[in-house]
Amino acid sequence: MPDGTMAVRHTRGSLPGHEGCGTIEIVYNFSPGVHNGRHYRTNGFPRMCYLPDTEKGQKVGYVTTSYLLCFVSEPTLVI
Repeated sequence: MPDGTMAVRHTRGSLPGHEGCGTIEIVYNFSPGVHNGRHYRTNGFPRMCYLPDTEKGQKVGYVTTSYLLCFVSEPTLVI
């Protein structure tokens, strides 16, 4: 994957079907480029991911961000 950035933040707003809990927002952005001889087109970035701030949402967020941390050059955690 080309270099990129990722930011994670917690917001107070609720997602539909998950009223009463906050939201985890993950925003990632990859630059177009070449990695291991493959050209990556990244049209349409940045991308956003929204998860309910519940135990299950936190687990999914942990797995997602742990995986993406292997690829991003500037991770940011905002609480």
